[in-house]
Amino acid sequence: MLTITTQGSFVSDGTSHIVTVPQGIDWFKVFNYSVWQAQTLASGYEFTWLRGMPINEGLIQFNTQTAAFDFVSASAACSTAPVSPGFILFDSTTQLPSVQVVVAACSNNVAPVITTANTLSLVPDQTVIRIYGYTTAESINGIDYTVTAVTPATNFTLPTHATAIPADAGSANSNYRVISYDPSPMFYPTNRTIINISQAVNAVVTTSVVHQYTVGQKVRLMVPSASYGMVEANNLLVTVTVASAATPTQFTCNLDTTGFTAFTWPTTLATRQQLAQVIPVGEECSNFTPASGYVPPYASLSFFDATENKGIRGMLLGAGAMSPAGVNTNIIYWQAGKVENL
Repeated sequence: MLTITTQGSFVSDGTSHIVTVPQGIDWFKVFNYSVWQAQTLASGYEFTWLRGMPINEGLIQFNTQTAAFDFVSASAACSTAPVSPGFILFDSTTQLPSVQVVVAACSNNVAPVITTANTLSLVPDQTVIRIYGYTTAESINGIDYTVTAVTPATNFTLPTHATAIPADAGSANSNYRVISYDPSPMFYPTNRTIINISQAVNAVVTTSVVHQYTVGQKVRLMVPSASYGMVEANNLLVTVTVASAATPTQFTCNLDTTGFTAFTWPTTLATRQQLAQVIPVGEECSNFTPASGYVPPYASLSFFDATENKGIRGMLLGAGAMSPAGVNTNIIYWQAGKVENL
């Protein structure tokens, strides 16, 4: 039997964090050095995950005293408990959906709220889900969405569409599945489904999944039919001018759509045809700026929109005072192990 151990560290930014472990993981430990050093009350300092534990959970040790103490010598004063959000195995090379989770209803909103009793594995602005089985709100079936907000054990919210999604009371077949390969897709940059384009001097494009595009990238808008309204935008090449972490499913581009037909979102499968999409294109060399202004073909070995294989395996760590990724500025150390039988 051989154990392969990997270790490292990072500084928390207060959000969930993916640790890459290429060889796979059978156990994972996290030590929050900042909490341990400052003896912070009501904060976890050691977290453990073992293969077979429930998704998004793990074990935590934290201080329950009302005064600071030495974590090492006074370990009896610590407590252990399940933690959530905790640990989620992450593999962007595996594109199989998770097991189905029953959902009860969809609200009548442009940002539809999906009612379900099980939200345990959902992380806002990170987890991607796919919905199946709605009859009234059928236009959202089969489309990948990044959840934007989560109310534990109650509901989650989808990004804002151009048109309100009809309410649906659900049925015995209504469910969602987690799509494990996003938000870090196997290949980057990747196509995204468009669910709204604003009418503005500089149009704002809303995608169903966190787009991950950056300022300066060139993308092509595909609005394939009148079902989406804004056919004037079809096949236009635009440049991303604003991309903010605060609105990860939206970007602004250098396209004036004030005179275009309003973008709409089909509410039934009868009117939905090919999806409207954003398609990244490799039409710019970013590293070649000769004084003459002449740019010869293939001037740079680094194409601005060249497709990269971004496949990774690792662990997604939940954030928070009682979660393994900690809070902003926390110094985090981690160890991961894989057991192989020889």
